[in-house]
Amino acid sequence: MNSSFGRDNGGFLKLAFSVVSPIFAQTPEKGADTLIWLATSPEAASYTGEYFSGRKVTKVVEPRRDDELARGLWELSEKLYN
Repeated sequence: MNSSFGRDNGGFLKLAFSVVSPIFAQTPEKGADTLIWLATSPEAASYTGEYFSGRKVTKVVEPRRDDELARGLWELSEKLYN
């Protein structure tokens, strides 16, 4: 994402973020497009549990569908939030 992330760092990291981000990263608006579409589009309302990229369903590498890992992430998130 081409944002201000990392630009408050000093030295090499600041240089790396300022040089690489404009070339390879999306704008925040482009990065948010699919999320906004999913949240507001009637055509996206029929999807559940899918991964998206560019407003299209994206294939997922199998380890990402690991129920035990998902449960562990959920539990850790609850602990951190509470």
